[in-house]
Amino acid sequence: MRYILLLYQDETGFWFRLSDAERAAEGARYEAFARALGEVGQLVAAERFEPYYTARTVRRAGDRPAVGEGAYADTPEQLGGTFIIEVADEEEALAWAARCPTFGHGVVEIRRLWQPPAAPP
Repeated sequence: MRYILLLYQDETGFWFRLSDAERAAEGARYEAFARALGEVGQLVAAERFEPYYTARTVRRAGDRPAVGEGAYADTPEQLGGTFIIEVADEEEALAWAARCPTFGHGVVEIRRLWQPPAAPP
C-alpha cells in the first residue's frame, strides 16, 4: 500500500529561527530518514517545498480563475514537504511517521493513496 506522509511545521517558529549550522544538521536528519526508507525499498518519492509564502492559490471567481497570494489554509503549521512510501499497512506507515524528523517539532499526517481498481481479466 502506498501512503503519503504530509509534513507540517511552523516555519516561522522553527525553521526560520535556526542558524545555518542548525539548518544543515536538520537537513542531514531528513536525508538520513530518506536513506533509511530507501535502504529497505520503501521510498517512492520525497519532495521538500519552498516556504509557505511562495505559494499561490487558484480559485474560481465566476467563470475565471482568481489567483491568491500564499497557501490555501491559514494555519499555525505549514505543509513543508512529503514522502510517498510503499509499506505493508497503516501500522507500518504510522511507525515511519513517528521516525520522521518533523515528528519532533511538527505534525506528520499520513494518508493512504488511492489505487485504481485492477483491470478486469
